[in-house]
Amino acid sequence: MKEKKDESPFKVTEEGKKVFYELYLLNELARKNIEGPYGFGVAPAMVEEYVRNLSNEEFNAFVMLPIGNMTRRHYSMMRKRKIEEKEKENVLLVYLKNEEKWKQKDFIKFLKSEDFNIKLTGPINAPECSWVFVFLDKKEYIIGRPGVDFAGKRRIKHALQIDEFYMIYDIYKKEKTLDDKKIKNLVKKYDGRDIFDFS
Repeated sequence: MKEKKDESPFKVTEEGKKVFYELYLLNELARKNIEGPYGFGVAPAMVEEYVRNLSNEEFNAFVMLPIGNMTRRHYSMMRKRKIEEKEKENVLLVYLKNEEKWKQKDFIKFLKSEDFNIKLTGPINAPECSWVFVFLDKKEYIIGRPGVDFAGKRRIKHALQIDEFYMIYDIYKKEKTLDDKKIKNLVKKYDGRDIFDFS
């Protein structure tokens, strides 16, 4: 009776080989330019950017190659950072306390008109809380709760006023990112200030 051989978990495909080859070239560039005119880190950042921008199909084809567990883990961590960075980039904190009541109501109406859904955060909600977390990618908003930061990884750490939110949201809709020069210029005035300090 013939012994059945275990099937290899690895799968070599043209797509996987293509990704491997591109990464090889980028890593070679990193090795050659490690002390180049731009200093350390520029080429490795290119490697990470490449991995982070692969489609799921391309990345899965790559990790199915027999590349070794350490290499697989290394590139998987790069992908994980992409997800975390996306969360960080796409959350805005809007402060309502200093705004007129009609403006606050119009702001919530605007979110609903843009298909944002409220996310309830039981067991204890704080509907009287004067700040709102707006998750741009998820199309959700959460009424804040004192002592709880629902989005600690947001890129823009300072709270925004309603008019600033509208300006930033317009830019975000075009650019699909908060990492934009115009947005940075809008919030630069808050550098070094406490989160709700608008003076």
